This record gives sequence, C-alpha cells and structure tokens, in this order.
Amino acid sequence: TEEKTFYGYSLDKIEGNTSGKYTEEKTEVKYIYTKNAGEVTDEIIKNGLDKVTSTNSQFDYSLDYSATVDKFVGEVTLELIDELPFDVKEFIELDNRCTYNEETNTITCTETYEINEESKTINDSFKISVKYENVTSEKVTNKVTANLTYDKNTETDTDEKETVVEKGSLIVTYETIDGIELSSPIESTE
Repeated sequence: TEEKTFYGYSLDKIEGNTSGKYTEEKTEVKYIYTKNAGEVTDEIIKNGLDKVTSTNSQFDYSLDYSATVDKFVGEVTLELIDELPFDVKEFIELDNRCTYNEETNTITCTETYEINEESKTINDSFKISVKYENVTSEKVTNKVTANLTYDKNTETDTDEKETVVEKGSLIVTYETIDGIELSSPIESTE
C-alpha cells in the first residue's frame, strides 16, 4: 500500500506493514495524518477620504481585508476592530456584519469563511460612514486591527487612516447697495 496526499493534512505516521504478501489473516495498515497549521499572508487597508472640509463632515471609509490561507482546510474567522478617534454623532452607514460599542468607542466587524484547496483566498470589504461629535483636531486618525483566527492560530495585522480636517472661517455680511449694514456679520468655521 502507499500513502495518499490530502490538502491541508500531512502524513504523521504509518502503523502496520506497508509491504509484504497477502496472507489468510487480516492485515491492517493505518496512515495517520495531522491537520496542517496553515500559512497566512494577509493585509488590512483602511480606505477613506484624505481630507474633509469641516469638523461636521461625514467620514466615508471601508475596511478592506485580503488574505491567502494556504495548506489549511477548515473554518476561519475574521474580526476587525476599528478604534474611532471621537465620539459618534451618527452612523450614516454601518455594514450589517459590524457592531458599534459605545463604551469602548469601537466598531467590530466579524465574518466566517470556509477554506479549502479550491477556496483559500479572502477578499472582503466592510463599508462605514460616520459623523463625529466634538472633533477637536486638525487630523483625524482611525486605527484598525485585523485578527484572523484558524484552529488555535491567530494572525494579526494593523492599519490606520489619517484624514485632514481643513479649517477656515467664513464671514457673511448683509448690507444694502449703499453699504449700510442690515445685520451684524456672521462668522462660521463649519
């Protein structure tokens, strides 16, 4: 007899005689395989706006994850943890695989994938659109961590996206054609 190859498994040991002659007695040969730990190549990218024009702006972005899980067969679970830089005023869009935790001010997105020889790549995107409260900085930095868990292994990757909040002010005056002020000037930074 001879060993066979199974994707995601490696031959560990052989019990019994693999060569010889048939006899009247029953001969048993066992090929014992262990499940491979797998090899992962992954990347998380936080895609979004490079700049917004106001602290009240809507921040549109996506958490884009890609991975190749080679020499592995079974279920893998992806967890993305998006650390938000400011309190959330409102969500315009939140992928249905994501949940918001107000206490930790994080968004957690999860998805499960079945990996085998024919399906060993993951390409997924989670769309988010949010407005923040009390934006106090000229730069807004969101950080995201990706954890891919398969069997007893976890592969971790991180990324961050910085968005510049353009600041300026607008002064609006209302006056007659003769230059008589009809109301006090109104200044806005939003």
